[in-house]
Amino acid sequence: MNSTRDVVVRDQSRGKAFPDKNLVKVPAWAVERGVMYALAYTVHEVGHFVFHRHGLSFRVLERSALAHWGIVNVEYGKTYANRFGTAYGHVLEQDGLVIRGQPW
Repeated sequence: MNSTRDVVVRDQSRGKAFPDKNLVKVPAWAVERGVMYALAYTVHEVGHFVFHRHGLSFRVLERSALAHWGIVNVEYGKTYANRFGTAYGHVLEQDGLVIRGQPW
């Protein structure tokens, strides 16, 4: 199995994972909200390579993968992380606003 995954940014309303094509599409607006948010969004979509639905197993996998990137204390909206902290003491919201600290 090919372990290479392609991530493309598109002007679309939502992201999508295509496990059969080793492809993830991320909406441009997610990238515009900031690097950490775009990363969290991408990790979410890559999680669909393992679990199709957003059940408990998916969330455990997603939180573990996010922690590897320094994204912790995840709070969810309906589907995606809408607020999270980083291992470096920052708190970020879905709109890309840094609530505490500077992300870089």
